[in-house]
Amino acid sequence: MSRIVTSNGPLKAKIFIVGDMPRMHEEIEGSSFAAGNRRLLNTLLMKTGLVVEECRLGNVMQSRVKGDNPDNLYLDRQLRLPSQDLVDGIARIRNEIMDCNPNIVLALGNEPLHAFTGNRGISNWRGSVVFCKSIGCKMIATFHPANLLKAWDNVPLVMFDFKRLREESKSPDYELKQREFLLGPSFEQVIAYINSTKYTFSFDVETDMDNHITAFAIARSPWDVISIPFTVGDGIPYWTEEEEVAIWKALKVLLEDESIGKIAQNAQFDIIITGINPYHAKVRGLKMDTMCGFHTIYPELASSEKMKWDKEAKSRISTGGGKTLAIISSIYTREPYYKHWGHSGNDMQFWKYNAMDAAVTYEAAEGIQRELKEFGVYDFYHKFVHPLLPILMKTQVRGVRVDQEMRLKTLEKYGKECVELQGKLDKVIGRTVNVYSSKQLQQLLYEDMNLPTKYKRSTGKVTTDERALDELSHKYPSPIFDLILGIRHDRKIISTYLQDKGGDDGRIRCSYVIGGTETGRLSSRESVFGTGTNLQNVPPGDCRRMFIPDEGKVFVHPDLSQAEARVVAYLANEEGLIDLF
Repeated sequence: MSRIVTSNGPLKAKIFIVGDMPRMHEEIEGSSFAAGNRRLLNTLLMKTGLVVEECRLGNVMQSRVKGDNPDNLYLDRQLRLPSQDLVDGIARIRNEIMDCNPNIVLALGNEPLHAFTGNRGISNWRGSVVFCKSIGCKMIATFHPANLLKAWDNVPLVMFDFKRLREESKSPDYELKQREFLLGPSFEQVIAYINSTKYTFSFDVETDMDNHITAFAIARSPWDVISIPFTVGDGIPYWTEEEEVAIWKALKVLLEDESIGKIAQNAQFDIIITGINPYHAKVRGLKMDTMCGFHTIYPELASSEKMKWDKEAKSRISTGGGKTLAIISSIYTREPYYKHWGHSGNDMQFWKYNAMDAAVTYEAAEGIQRELKEFGVYDFYHKFVHPLLPILMKTQVRGVRVDQEMRLKTLEKYGKECVELQGKLDKVIGRTVNVYSSKQLQQLLYEDMNLPTKYKRSTGKVTTDERALDELSHKYPSPIFDLILGIRHDRKIISTYLQDKGGDDGRIRCSYVIGGTETGRLSSRESVFGTGTNLQNVPPGDCRRMFIPDEGKVFVHPDLSQAEARVVAYLANEEGLIDLF
């Protein structure tokens, strides 16, 4: 029978730290948080000037859960039907917190977050300070130490959360400064707002799947924002044609006025999209890209912001990486997580989401500017990082020419090779196996072949990824691994480079990202148009040869030394063959 692990620490602590459930060491010691979890928790607290002995520690559940898996606390796979044990655990920990009456609760992981707020998604909600009526006090959520022991990349973000915990623990007060949003404005209000904007502002663009702008927000300060809608519902125009033309003419004048500073998050996306819209408004006077500024200060955080099409929000939204606006906002503002507003399907809520993006971008820019100076990288950002943006945007828009005949021949070649490899694999196994089906590969490797099960370190779940296959192939050599890896390799080449990813002009484009690596080098991915791919790691051979220079131009071979490349470039330029832009 599982041992009961009760809460411990001062009964009237200012900070109540809540985990999901005891693990083995907690059960052995009879104390909340033990062994590696306790040591890491102590370290995080001490590094931010806090002491664990002054905090009360507890868990939603007082005894271990089957498999140490919180999902087993639910009666369904969707995690919508809590077991009676979980219902009782939530009620008990809420009562304990109210008896303690702390200034703030630190919720470690998804279960405490959900128990106190009803929200899920610790990656989204970490860093947000919210007032929870269910416990009568403030709460901030972050990753559980058990998660950090598997995913060390999250530690820098958690340090920000613990710093915020320290500040918020000083008082039970909770108050957010109200932002003034002008939503669903009239034509007259829009024109008046645009024409009266004379100083630095931040802006944010929302688009549909075809890159048509659906909303455009302008923030003259973190507290004074307008969201200008261009569509409602499923793409119905918000304005008459005459009104929309007049609005874009006014926006064009404002955006192209270099004397008025602009701020944007992931500026390449917003500026390019604004420039290709029918009114071709070119943004001039960009003072800061918050994503690049933040990366200059904290290059060690994960890769940068990506954009994806969100069907519910009917717009492109940022996702993934350590430089997203959601993460930047959680560090430089007190605004709780709000990105789910873009998924509501409600126009007014969507415009509020658009306006909030512009507001927190402005507020974050102020904090980033201060830290650029404090960290001694202010000049580096403004002299070296920031000037790269217009160059990279121009490169992205221009794209690279592709020999379409060679592309199709190479596609056919890799396609035939895939079919041959799949046929050999089917023959060896005796049935068809989808090499991209984790379920089918798990059946083949861990059940049929009885090989040791491999687990993903970051999640603890069974995996058949490249790393697992590589490790197994070295310990248990078999032609099956060569065939599986060969099929995956060829299919990746096909999907990444050979399937048509170009525009109507036969050119492939990519987005070059300044904040994409820890080392400072550029990374690349698909363009803001949703086409193209990473063009920095094109495999040698036919894939690389299908990229060709424009008429009268030359490529400088990547294997040349820097000195050789300069000579080639100089000679080509003398002959009028090079014109980068």
